[in-house]
Amino acid sequence: MSDRLISLSRTGRYAAVRSPTGLEVVDVLGTSARTQIAGPLDDFACVGTMVWVLRGGGRALDRVSLTTGRAIQPSLALAVRTAALTASRCDITPVAVASGDGHVLVHDTEVVPLDHVAPGAFPLGGRRIALTAGNVLRIVEPGRKAAHALHVAGEILSVHALYGGKMMAVLSRGDGEDTWTVLRADGTRVQQLAMPPLARWAVACDAGIAMVVRDGGLTWSWLDLRYGTQRASGDAPFAIDDLDLSSDGRHVLLACAGDGEPHVMHVASAELLASARRTAEVVVGPPPPIDEPPAREPPADEPASEPASDADVAVEPALGLETFVPRALGERAVPLDVGATDGWLAYATPREHLDDMLDLAGVRVARAIAEAHNAGRLGDRRVEHEVRALVGDGDVPALAAGELDRADARLIEATARMAGRVRASLAGGMALPFVELMRELDL
Repeated sequence: MSDRLISLSRTGRYAAVRSPTGLEVVDVLGTSARTQIAGPLDDFACVGTMVWVLRGGGRALDRVSLTTGRAIQPSLALAVRTAALTASRCDITPVAVASGDGHVLVHDTEVVPLDHVAPGAFPLGGRRIALTAGNVLRIVEPGRKAAHALHVAGEILSVHALYGGKMMAVLSRGDGEDTWTVLRADGTRVQQLAMPPLARWAVACDAGIAMVVRDGGLTWSWLDLRYGTQRASGDAPFAIDDLDLSSDGRHVLLACAGDGEPHVMHVASAELLASARRTAEVVVGPPPPIDEPPAREPPADEPASEPASDADVAVEPALGLETFVPRALGERAVPLDVGATDGWLAYATPREHLDDMLDLAGVRVARAIAEAHNAGRLGDRRVEHEVRALVGDGDVPALAAGELDRADARLIEATARMAGRVRASLAGGMALPFVELMRELDL
């Protein structure tokens, strides 16, 4: 049985959490009801829009929709006994590899047992699989000849597809350290990053990001696999026993094992990184010494000068933040000098201006429909009621010319009303966001 506690969906919205009675699916970003999946299970993983569950000693694969919580029939029978499920995050088509006594590729509803014998198997997208043994990696595809062997430093722990399978990240262990090696699809090396041994890790395949945990789950690090750098690190909120990332790296799911249900924390990666220790900002060791010029010795015939008192020293005034004007976003627009228009009330809030703009857009649409009806482009008599409703006058007989006149009148009235209230608001000193935006963009 796998020791997996959690699994996060590709988008980061749904989380599958192991429970004492089976599995619970939670909509962490929405309001959908929780889904209970009862019964013993061997392993599970979020795959596409579903959660896949290994049961019956790993010989059966159940599929449940994340959105509805309903089981998807039929249950898939696996040819060998399996215990672990590794899902592919870089596919629209649901793909996973079940491993145990052998390896089975599950591509949507197709179950393909693998003839190749290897300790590790990891999906790379589509039907491509990375088979690992020691420090050797081979890329195979059922029905095709295996690719040549690739060698990395140390024993391979996992392989993750990046950017839709165009690249892959290989994690290996050897000589007291773990190494991330990023390879292109043809096997050429792109980056390599070594670090102390890891306890857990997760990869965001579409962002080229990995989050790793070490020191017994008490310390985490954020890695940029594209450039082979560690961007940030920090102290974990609790001892992390399992973690997962969304495919874009924007959502993080952490879990700590407990007596019953695990303690789970869902957090945005931006929030996590904001509280982290930036690796690039850490300064190791004391600051370098500053070379100061030696003090000048006065000549013997020159009297020693008295030290200047505080009153004799001219102190330049400090420059406050108000002295500097930020100009990165451009110059502020000069306030408009607008005279009020008699008979119109200013807006109480900018939201009222937005409501008037939406009303004006609706009036323009109604006028366009009435004009099309009058011109014969909407000649069907069955649309007369709709036209009268849009124009706003359902009591008058549906004459096309009259409908167009009323639409024109409503457009003139709405335009005049909004123009008058805008001028009254600007004359009173109110800032209207849409007016400011139009001025900045020269609209």
